[in-house]
Order: sequence, then C-alpha cells, then structure tokens
Amino acid sequence: METIIAHNYTTNKAERVTSITSLSEDVIPATPGKYYSYTADFSKDRPLYFMMDCKANKGRSLNTDVKYITQELDLTFVFGNEIILCSPDSNPSKELLKNIIVEPQELNHSELRIANITEDTFYDCFQEKRDSLLVDIYNNSNESESSLVLYAGLILSVKTYSGKYGLIIVKELIDTTCKIDACHILLK
Repeated sequence: METIIAHNYTTNKAERVTSITSLSEDVIPATPGKYYSYTADFSKDRPLYFMMDCKANKGRSLNTDVKYITQELDLTFVFGNEIILCSPDSNPSKELLKNIIVEPQELNHSELRIANITEDTFYDCFQEKRDSLLVDIYNNSNESESSLVLYAGLILSVKTYSGKYGLIIVKELIDTTCKIDACHILLK
C-alpha cells in the first residue's frame, strides 16, 4: 500500500495517508437526519454542488443527468472574473445551465447567508455534528442572498428548498478551482 502526504484542511497540517477512498459518481441522496461533514473541490469543469451522502462526489460536471439537476442540485459555482456561489434558480446559475435546462423555473431555490461565526466555531460545528447548531447559525446569519462572490476564509450558511441546512468555509480559490470544507444535514 502506498503512503502519501496530504494536507488536512481541518487541522491545517500535513498527514500521512495510507489509503484514499474514491467518491462515487452515483447520485446518493442525503439521508434525513444524517449529519455530513466533508472537504470538496469544485472547478469550471465540475461546478454543480449536490449536498448528498458523503460517499458521493459533491462536485459534478455539466454533463450530469438533467433529472438530477432539477431534483437534487443545491448550489452552483460560476467561474469568471470572480468565483460566485449561487442558488440554482439565480440568474448566474440559469446562464450557466442555459444549454442544459429547458425549463429554468424547475430549478431549486437555495438561500445563502454570510455566517456571523469564526473559523473556530465553524470547525466546532463541523466536528460536533449538531443539527440544531446549523439551524441556529443560519437563523442568526446575515440576510439571504441568491448568489455571493467568494473569497478565502468566507463562511456561509445555507438552507435549501429540500430542507438541508449547511455551513461552508472557502478554503482555497485559484482561478478555476475552489476548495471548501462543509457540513450539512437534511431535516425533512
């Protein structure tokens, strides 16, 4: 078995890793009541964010089956002069998806809020896995937006149409890529 050194964004330290589990490309919906925490990468080639089970890859390409986009898509990353995180039904998302979705009114709505918490509080929530904390942070965050320009260190609170609450911290932005740490739970 090969050993590699990987950066752990939670502890901000390099660690030896002896195995890496590859994420499934299958669509594995989130289970109600189950808390998920993870690191995810998004890019210009994989801008679709599905808040799914942790065994499933969160970042998906624009080639994802249309039925999953209209049923399961929670957020989109739009890469340009800036990197924007958007609700699927926002104008930047509709523009991104215009060659895929015939009926843009079928896209889900998600609310994004800048969270009024520190990075330490984010990681406490990330590790404690308390759904009530996710809801409290959302309720005490800034006003809802349908899209927000991202920058490293930004912490967002999210509520989706399907009843998922989540927290996202932007760890790294490089031209056409974005790395996040996130946690979410489906409450419905």
